[in-house]
Amino acid sequence: MAIHLARKAKRTGGQNSPLVISLTKLIGRHEDGLAGLAERLQEAGLGAAMNSWVGRGENIPVRACALRTALGEVFYGKLVRRLDLDPVDAGEVLAEIFPLAVDRMTPEGRIETPAPRAGLQAFFARIVGAPV
Repeated sequence: MAIHLARKAKRTGGQNSPLVISLTKLIGRHEDGLAGLAERLQEAGLGAAMNSWVGRGENIPVRACALRTALGEVFYGKLVRRLDLDPVDAGEVLAEIFPLAVDRMTPEGRIETPAPRAGLQAFFARIVGAPV
């Protein structure tokens, strides 16, 4: 059933389907963000696919097991739970919608690097006027 929803999302809503939007939010909240995930995919041999998802051309598909390995079991499990996916179909679903989510997050054809967050050390340094 879930794989059917992923394929339907791809055909009908594409980047604007609720499943893709939910995945986009989860990727954005990931500790390393999209840039960190892109690095992990590159290290796992999926760099060409990731680049195609970021770019404006055709998306290169990936195998479910390759994506799962690249994401790592912890993040993969988190996505499965948060998206309420059937564990049996989850790999295929994510392989279908991950390119759409990355497309949605990279409308300019590149990964935007978020500004560094000011940590507690920087906050206190500003208060006392010390360099960071």
